[in-house]
Amino acid sequence: LVFLLGVPKVKFVDKPCTFLLKFKKADFLFSRNKSPARMFHLSENNSIKICYMNDTHGAFLNDDNGFPRIKTLLKSIKPDLILHAGDFNTGPLESNAFYALPDIIALNDLKIDALTLGNHDFDVPKSVFLWQKKKIQFPILGGNILNEKHQPACLPYIIKIVKGLKIAI
Repeated sequence: LVFLLGVPKVKFVDKPCTFLLKFKKADFLFSRNKSPARMFHLSENNSIKICYMNDTHGAFLNDDNGFPRIKTLLKSIKPDLILHAGDFNTGPLESNAFYALPDIIALNDLKIDALTLGNHDFDVPKSVFLWQKKKIQFPILGGNILNEKHQPACLPYIIKIVKGLKIAI
């Protein structure tokens, strides 16, 4: 979930499943499509590109929607932010046997800005999650995830400044 700090106005445009969010500083375009990395784009003068993905589940081997294709897309899009909405755990045998380490290496290589945990990210024991957390080189977000001492186990959010805009993730 991404918020540009400010109150948007929603305007529908003539493309299916696409709408424009108007902010004080820029226009924010969101398009829902079937690609593994989806793109948001602001107006040309003050633009910010946010790509996000989710449910990658061992996609390092998948030719159609795998990490090689995502990396190629990201190189062409050149996003300012790259986000993952969870579910990197529980995939093919090659991923499960190594507790999603191949996925984590690929996500680190993609230079993810933040990841939220999805339901399948809780399929592993706590000890595995703590091990994965040490391997992950980007913030893991989860405002409602507590440890045994009832303290946050992950960051509840981060704020990034991108091209002068404060973005809460």
